[in-house]
Amino acid sequence: MLRKYSHEKVLCFTYGRKGNPEIAISQRVAARLNYPWMYIEYDEGLIGNYLEDPVFRTYYPYSANATGMFFMQEYFAVKFLKDNKMVPDDAVFVPGHSGDFLGGSQFLKHGLPSRQVPGRKLVSRIFDVKYNLSGTGAGEMAVLLKRIEQSLEEKALTRNALSYSTYEDWDMKEKIAKFIVNSCNVYAFFGYEYRLPLWDRHLADFFRKVPYRLKLNKKLYDKVLTERVFGPVKLSFGDELQPAAWRQRLEFMKILVRKRLKIMKKKPATEDPIFYHEVTGKMIDDMKARGKEVKIEGGSHNSVIVRWYLDRMERFCDQGSW
Repeated sequence: MLRKYSHEKVLCFTYGRKGNPEIAISQRVAARLNYPWMYIEYDEGLIGNYLEDPVFRTYYPYSANATGMFFMQEYFAVKFLKDNKMVPDDAVFVPGHSGDFLGGSQFLKHGLPSRQVPGRKLVSRIFDVKYNLSGTGAGEMAVLLKRIEQSLEEKALTRNALSYSTYEDWDMKEKIAKFIVNSCNVYAFFGYEYRLPLWDRHLADFFRKVPYRLKLNKKLYDKVLTERVFGPVKLSFGDELQPAAWRQRLEFMKILVRKRLKIMKKKPATEDPIFYHEVTGKMIDDMKARGKEVKIEGGSHNSVIVRWYLDRMERFCDQGSW
């Protein structure tokens, strides 16, 4: 869109582990649009001993703000751009959050039916999908289910709203707004503004009214992008589209079977394009060095970040310092 409307002062950049397939795609897009491009390699030299860096020690309480998770994905890239004066002080960052959500990417992934389902079943579906990384006892589970149910009642703006629409509303307000959009704190921390064009109100309102069959597997969203937006400028890459519905269902079934049989294989570090294995590894080492038992539910990198932050908050409550 910036190229379409003749904006010239644009810098494209990407970051991550060397060999990350996203790098080539990013460079190809920038070249096609005739914009300057740069790649920031994430390695041990760049991240260093970041836990002791005064900048980071100011960043993480600012970004998490005792309400959510601070993000590390773009932290090193934006800091690199700032430190090396590669972008002006009045630069505006424009990330691509969260068009796929509006298009309906979660419908198939989360098993959202087109028909109405009982409210209790919808509450259970949210719990099963969104709270599956942490084991909970019967008492905790009852409390969480009740809170989800109450939040759905508060969000019931229309009587007899379709179940998938209610779920989508919950997902937008509880995950996208508080978790995904919160990641943009990294730009604000370094003094930059940012814009989220895909959360334009008119665009969001439009996709609220798109029929289920056209949102399932992002059918309408992908069609418009490939044929009307990217196709004409030869930026429509077939391998970027979501796989067919049957293939996704097959993969979901494989994952479920592996979990049940407890044969899930841990991905090697080289398959982590953002360098999170090394970034969160330093957090794990830090907790162990201070005698903390490191038990990460779900095994995800975000789980490590959250656990480390909770550990720091406990320390802050006890000692009054981060």
